[in-house]
Amino acid sequence: MQDRIELVADILMGAAYTDNHLHGDEKAAINELLKGLIKEPSLPEKLRARIEAFSPKSFDLEAVAEAFARDTTEQKRALLQLVVAVNDADQEYDLDEDQYLRKVAFAIGLDRQHFADLVLDIVEEPDLEQGLHDIRFIE
Repeated sequence: MQDRIELVADILMGAAYTDNHLHGDEKAAINELLKGLIKEPSLPEKLRARIEAFSPKSFDLEAVAEAFARDTTEQKRALLQLVVAVNDADQEYDLDEDQYLRKVAFAIGLDRQHFADLVLDIVEEPDLEQGLHDIRFIE
């Protein structure tokens, strides 16, 4: 069985860079999440080096996601929850982070119904102008 911790790290680093820069809180969160996954008090040097060398420009989400395509729905959702934890680390959730989460979900082959509660639902406001017109006038 192949360890995919480096690929998980890449996906999490991709999440951290969705707003084009890495926040310290995000990097700390990634380190803590990965330590929890490997159940070690510190990350191995090879993994730390991979995180430090991560380049968002050369990151290929589709290629990395292939390693998770055959996982169960529960495993895929667990991976997305790690991405959510990174997104939450800077305490600013923006549309780019939401888009990245969706990209990861679709890239690993997770149906929307299995992650709908993890993404934003943008509801279009009703036509306020028409509503005000209807309030003012009767026919």
